[in-house]
Amino acid sequence: MLDYKNIKGGKNMSNNINARIIALRKEKNMSQEVLSEKTGVSKQTISEWERGETTPDITSIIALADTFGLSIDEFIYGEEFQSNASINKKRKNAIGTIASLICTITYLYISFIYGLWHPGWLVFLLIPIVYALLDYFEANKDLSEKLNRK
Repeated sequence: MLDYKNIKGGKNMSNNINARIIALRKEKNMSQEVLSEKTGVSKQTISEWERGETTPDITSIIALADTFGLSIDEFIYGEEFQSNASINKKRKNAIGTIASLICTITYLYISFIYGLWHPGWLVFLLIPIVYALLDYFEANKDLSEKLNRK
């Protein structure tokens, strides 16, 4: 049996959701009526959610998250939430980038010290550098998207 008290949000999950709906709706300058139109529910239902009388079902949570431009996890848990898969992906990308750059620097060092340099090898040296630049720009893109949401 799953112990819901140990889950983030746990017993008072509905209080978190109704507070999130109110905060996000006000942040986006939406009335309850506009939000109800965008999510496909009645204005009364939005009001009940915000007062904590009822909680949205999974279909409504998906519609709310989509309306506010958030993932379901971000909608339920807050903007600071990042899934473990996302963190692991970033960690693997960082390790791969660092390893590639270390190999490139080591290769350049050995090539120049022992005279094994050939200009045609520049193509192979550019691959890890290009990946490092792509990772850098992708990380900045994610950051700018988060800042633009606020």
